[in-house]
Amino acid sequence: MQRCIWVSRYEYQTPEDIERIMEDCAGAGFTSVMFQVRGNGTVFYNSTRELWSETFQFQHPGFDPLAAAVSAAHARGLELHAWVNVLTGWRGDPEKADPRQLVRSRPQWFLADADARPVALESNYYWLNPCLPDVRRYLVSICFEIAANYEVDGIHLDHCRFADAREDQGQVSIDRSSRELFARTRGGSPEANPEAYDRFETEAVTQLVSEIKDSLDSLPNPPTLSVAVWRDPEEAVPRFHQDWAAWSRAALVDAILPMNYEAQEERFEGNLEAAEQAGSSVPLIFGIGAYLHENPRQTLRQMDAAMDSGADGISLFSYATIFGTNTKQRVSAAAGFRRAVSGWRR
Repeated sequence: MQRCIWVSRYEYQTPEDIERIMEDCAGAGFTSVMFQVRGNGTVFYNSTRELWSETFQFQHPGFDPLAAAVSAAHARGLELHAWVNVLTGWRGDPEKADPRQLVRSRPQWFLADADARPVALESNYYWLNPCLPDVRRYLVSICFEIAANYEVDGIHLDHCRFADAREDQGQVSIDRSSRELFARTRGGSPEANPEAYDRFETEAVTQLVSEIKDSLDSLPNPPTLSVAVWRDPEEAVPRFHQDWAAWSRAALVDAILPMNYEAQEERFEGNLEAAEQAGSSVPLIFGIGAYLHENPRQTLRQMDAAMDSGADGISLFSYATIFGTNTKQRVSAAAGFRRAVSGWRR
């Protein structure tokens, strides 16, 4: 049974932070750490492809966070999965990005407005366009670089989808390259056949996942490939162009983590059932949004419910809720969650 936890890029800045995180996670009985190393087109490891994170002013911080995390995790018997935000290419004001960063150096790769300017969408991210083969090749190279150069146990994909269609509200125009590719491969225009264009976008995301998997599998010792997905498989396709049920059936990934972040128990239970009915042929590890719970007992109830549904494991979002992010939190607000999760047994 996998017992995982997400550690975001906001939870560490020093080698000491990383040692403490891994000590906390091992002490609480977790088996795997999803450790974020790419958030928005900048990274927390030595890369020949992308810049160091803006957390470090786009410069080498004097240590390699991913290397430190792999070492600290393995020393404590933990699996380390490099968590990669795939299609989020920048967040915030593009003028604050380094000129070499994608949003400024490759603006034609982004979802854009009618004037071909990248546009901020869901969560104020600028989103890369997976319909473009150059974008897919680039993102495959990012995942391959990590797996080829670090002894990670897995690559964990997040934001491997389009931005939320409910928040788009017509801001995005279909770029010329996507139009030409659609016309060449499907015929006609997106406006003439919007349903076909929806399938075109969904298939582009699936193609990206498949290409990442093929690339990783070419390595002598390929890491596992897991993906965090929208909790309801039927809603994931029209809303995010994320057909994770198909990925699962075709074994394009090694594990699926539906992000069942709910405070309302009836909806949580319904999402468990919907995911199970999707017919996964790979392990289902249910993500649980502890950050939504005022009482750790609710987190424990959802962990039990996930396992009772036949899940292969659970993953908690996130480290900050369970352990806190500073000294005051660590002895107060997070203490109840930390004690409860550490004592959970299945």
